[in-house]
Amino acid sequence: MNKIERVTGALRGEAIDRAPFSFWYHFGLHHGPGRKHAEAEVDFYRTYDLDFLKVMNDYPYPLPPGLEAIETADDWQRLEPVAASDSCWREQLTALSLIHATFGKEAMFIDT
Repeated sequence: MNKIERVTGALRGEAIDRAPFSFWYHFGLHHGPGRKHAEAEVDFYRTYDLDFLKVMNDYPYPLPPGLEAIETADDWQRLEPVAASDSCWREQLTALSLIHATFGKEAMFIDT
């Protein structure tokens, strides 16, 4: 049974050879290029022979000027939508594209 069959079977409640195995880690690479983040995630996946990868993106959602953290209900009201094409997503999307290109047919991954 390959990794995709194992995860898919488990999600469907089917009989599988063993429970899918995975765990995750925040690498703290949100200030660097997506390529470095992808390399860290792929190395982690390969080192521990995971059945699926949970990509732990730490790239921050841009806060409005003068706001350093969400601390009150009013702070949430200050957030504005950010278009999918905005540069703030570039490195995160680069990392995900590289991860998919590296093992997207071998195993599943989810981005959080």
